[in-house]
Amino acid sequence: MTRTITLFIPEDLYLQVEQVATETERNIPDILLETISRTFAPHPIHPNRTAMKREIAAYKALHAELVETHLGEYVAIYEVIVQSPMSFPHVFSGNPPATYLDSRLMHAGMT
Repeated sequence: MTRTITLFIPEDLYLQVEQVATETERNIPDILLETISRTFAPHPIHPNRTAMKREIAAYKALHAELVETHLGEYVAIYEVIVQSPMSFPHVFSGNPPATYLDSRLMHAGMT
């Protein structure tokens, strides 16, 4: 299904689109449709997205406590709290998990 629309754009933008259309030997509606389509193209979802969200939620839940004990340090959230990347092999038995959150605690506020 397609819809017809009327679009009002500033003259300088139109001239840019017109130039691209001329240089690429295409018509203006095709240039605009391609640009709009790229802007709203679905973003790929990482296969570990659910695990990432779980680790972010754990970080947010633990943030106030972590600031008290690890301010300025790097921490990794994955079932355990790791104080520095150097301790990853020890804590993860030499094989870090595929998904964990690694962040440096810089201040008490969440970003």
